[in-house]
Amino acid sequence: MHVADREGDIYELYRDCLDWNENFLIRASHNRTINKKSNRSESDEKLFEVLEICRSKGIVNIQVASSQVGRKYREAKLWIVYKVFSMPPPPNRTKNNCNNNMSILKITAIMAVEKNPPEGESQLCWILLTNLPVNSFEEAVDKVKLYSMRWNIELLHKIIKSGFNFEKAQLRDTNNLKKYAVLTFILSWRIFWITRYFEQEKEKSCENVLSEYEWKVLYKKFNRNKPIQIIPPSIKNIYIWIAKLDGFIGRKGDGNPGIVSMWRGWARFMELLDDYKLFCG
Repeated sequence: MHVADREGDIYELYRDCLDWNENFLIRASHNRTINKKSNRSESDEKLFEVLEICRSKGIVNIQVASSQVGRKYREAKLWIVYKVFSMPPPPNRTKNNCNNNMSILKITAIMAVEKNPPEGESQLCWILLTNLPVNSFEEAVDKVKLYSMRWNIELLHKIIKSGFNFEKAQLRDTNNLKKYAVLTFILSWRIFWITRYFEQEKEKSCENVLSEYEWKVLYKKFNRNKPIQIIPPSIKNIYIWIAKLDGFIGRKGDGNPGIVSMWRGWARFMELLDDYKLFCG
């Protein structure tokens, strides 16, 4: 399953996915000419204009990222439209430079548009292209909700690139670089996973995200004069503690720690565990 932003709106990507029986869900960037009878025939239909005149199939509320400072999410009320269309190859492609594979593609377009965005927020308008089945309003909504989670991929990549400075690695051997990439991804995923747990189920036991050894060392770090409790602390507690290792103060007006505090705190947490093993065995 290929989910991509507007940078992935490429004819060859759609063509190859269809040839290899792979699914895709990609946000459109180009207002293409569509529904040509042949590659070189004329057509007055443009993708965006065709969708704009279609009747809405229904309305759905979804949670999306907010553009306002200090606010992570907001509710967006979206009008949903979907339509099957044919995508011809770009006019600058020829049989010679495309290995004779210049077929007209059958694709479904879904438009999710916000007509009255809240004050201070940018209007949301997504046009999504997919080869997944879309035969009802419910199936269209499923695809919109799936795309709305795409920013999680960007957040994971942010941890990998900014948190672990993967792009600055100076490993010259390919095998070593692959091993480093795998290790970095595992660690980044764990930080991302804890962050999502904190946002959705913060009162649950931390046993879901930390081992017994890990949470006990962390508990003792912030409760030096107390015996280690039998019941593991909540995810909320260990999340705040890890962030505090990086200097997060946790005042009433500070809000919750962000992902930057988490990956910096996680580095200190790993050092804390190493020190404990070194001195206590």
